[in-house]
Amino acid sequence: MEKSYNHNTKLQLLKRPLKKQLDCSVKHAINALKDNEKVENTTLRMNLLISNYARKAGNIIYFSNKTNFQNKKGALDLASNYFNAKWAKAFNHALVINKFYKTPNGGIVYVPKGEISYFNDDGAVYGIKVEDKEYFWDYREELYYDVYNNIYSSNGDVLIGKRSPRYVKEAYRKLMNVQVRYPNAYLSVIIGNGMPEYTISHFDASTGGVTSFGGAYYNDKAFNEEDYPEVGTGESFVPIWGSGKQAYYDFQDGAYGWGALNTGMAISDVFLIKSIYQGISKGGLRVMNKNYGSWSSYRRFYGKNGFAKKEQHLHHWLLERNGAKNGSGLGWKAKNQMWNLNPLPEKFFEAGYDWNQIHRAIEGKTSPLYLNSLERFHYGTPNYLYPLGIYGFRGLNQTRD
Repeated sequence: MEKSYNHNTKLQLLKRPLKKQLDCSVKHAINALKDNEKVENTTLRMNLLISNYARKAGNIIYFSNKTNFQNKKGALDLASNYFNAKWAKAFNHALVINKFYKTPNGGIVYVPKGEISYFNDDGAVYGIKVEDKEYFWDYREELYYDVYNNIYSSNGDVLIGKRSPRYVKEAYRKLMNVQVRYPNAYLSVIIGNGMPEYTISHFDASTGGVTSFGGAYYNDKAFNEEDYPEVGTGESFVPIWGSGKQAYYDFQDGAYGWGALNTGMAISDVFLIKSIYQGISKGGLRVMNKNYGSWSSYRRFYGKNGFAKKEQHLHHWLLERNGAKNGSGLGWKAKNQMWNLNPLPEKFFEAGYDWNQIHRAIEGKTSPLYLNSLERFHYGTPNYLYPLGIYGFRGLNQTRD
């Protein structure tokens, strides 16, 4: 017959077996962490396991103490509440005992020697001090650096800096994972396929063998510039994608100046595509099929399609019309295409100048409105030229070392 106990009484009676189950679960979680060699998002993944561990503990408690519960649900609820209250502290303590510490991105860093110099409220480590060296977390690259831009490694390898290629940093990230299970794992550099490749290895003293986890002998991406390439010449000219992808690579490589330049080019692509779209929507393609013999016919077409307002002047910025009202042939048609035309700025018209005065000012002629050479270029050329001009810098990426 079931004994009648309230929740707190049951908790006190079963505290010891619950504690035993918690300890077993934490030990299992730590071993799983080592065996899987997966340290990214460790906190999240382990939190997801709490319910499984609690369910298993609830079943064990129920079958060994049936007289204390009306049904299995009572035992499962009791174990769930206990694990939710105790798990985080117990798991974090076990990590510290094993010299594992949480990184700000939810991973694990192995610190067998040294001390934690800075951590935040949830236990994430931002600073590691080893003897006279101190390393700080870099959120952009998810690695720990000292003031000389060397990377922290548990076996003392601090060989590279922030400006090293991506494949070197990826090798170090993988090394941090492997060292969770094999603390003495190390990086070595070999020449494979005619280029430097980083390989992660571990010497097994019991067998005398060497196990490789990455690099030339690994069945995954090798840690070399071939598997972590820069954006190719053709791909770099694809709007938004090419420059955006290269900017991402640059920031990973620590080439922040190039990253900023390629970010600017990616942003300029947005304006270029917008200008092209607006031009097409306002008759930019349709006018190519027109063969008007008069400028007034072209102007009427552009007004009808929304490219310019009534009486607003259109400036022939590259191929000049020179006041001609009529013409024929390919040259006449080319100079009256949308790419060669720029609607004059309305702000001067709204300020009281008429369209003739504005047009003369942009052409550098006598006018009540004065514009310097820079202003004349700015107001007299189409907006698409600016992103198109930046577009020309894409070739610079191919000149880099």
